[in-house]
Amino acid sequence: MMKQKNYSIEILRFILIFWIMLYHYTSRFPDLYNSVHYLYRFENGGSVGVFLFFLISGYFFSENFIKIESNGIKSIIMFVINKYWRLFPAYISSVIIIYLFVNVIGLQGRTVDFTTFIANFFIYHPGFDYVDGAHWFISDLFIIYVICSLFFLLRKWRHYFIVYFTICLMGLYYIESCCDNSNMILYLNFLRLKSILPFLSGLIIGLVHDKTVNKACLYLPLTIVFVASVNLGTLYLVFYFFIFCYAISARCVALKLPVVWMNLVTLSFYLYLVHQNIGYSIMEKMISNGMKSEFFLIVPITVTFVFAYIIKKLEAFFPTFNQIIMCIDRLWRIIRR
Repeated sequence: MMKQKNYSIEILRFILIFWIMLYHYTSRFPDLYNSVHYLYRFENGGSVGVFLFFLISGYFFSENFIKIESNGIKSIIMFVINKYWRLFPAYISSVIIIYLFVNVIGLQGRTVDFTTFIANFFIYHPGFDYVDGAHWFISDLFIIYVICSLFFLLRKWRHYFIVYFTICLMGLYYIESCCDNSNMILYLNFLRLKSILPFLSGLIIGLVHDKTVNKACLYLPLTIVFVASVNLGTLYLVFYFFIFCYAISARCVALKLPVVWMNLVTLSFYLYLVHQNIGYSIMEKMISNGMKSEFFLIVPITVTFVFAYIIKKLEAFFPTFNQIIMCIDRLWRIIRR
């Protein structure tokens, strides 16, 4: 069943990215450079915002989880490539803009060499730094798409397997939180536990929310996630968990926004891609010129919005995945003649 357009989730995304921006500008930047101390610090923006971003991504992935029937490895590969290409246009545009901006304006400890820049053309590039540290989210999200797409091979058993998979990962996450073995921690970090668990939670919420899915087995992993969150000292995440659940409720689905505001809140993903290093570069220049008041944060925020809008427009020039497939198919037909 196709999910109705939910503007409340778009608003939630926008609030989250704005919170993440304020966290990086008022809390993370002063901690990194020790050059300014703002009166107001927006703490927890990074952890809570990214947690809910993965939750939302998992929720929308549930639509694919329900309707896609696997025809083997080929269909999974096509699905993964499609997901990759949906992320790629905005991602690569942001990589180029950030690299040029930071190298022209300058930013202490955040510039990368040309080889690293080229490596960042791939969303997943192990062994190389990120052009912008915030891009780890995109890399983790793609890896999670690859992992979860393998569930399609299970066909009608996929809903039951996701339950056992989530419970096992929660157990590994608990082990990681209590483990002192560096090799074990390194191995568990490879599994992206802090990223995939909220994604799976969002996926399960999406399945529960769908009328065509048998929900009986789905409540157990959600309960375990709640209990584990409390035991691991992340009770505040449960609160935001419920905020998300309210955002997808029938009461909020009917929410509408004026066109101007809707265009603004749809910039959320693009804002996330460009906000960090570009904002840091501007702030470093401002502070070196004595502009240390919170009032001047309007400058990096405004510039970030401008670049986000530019990236959204640039994205329109990229062909869609279906258009690429059609072109390849036409070329193949011509060659066969």
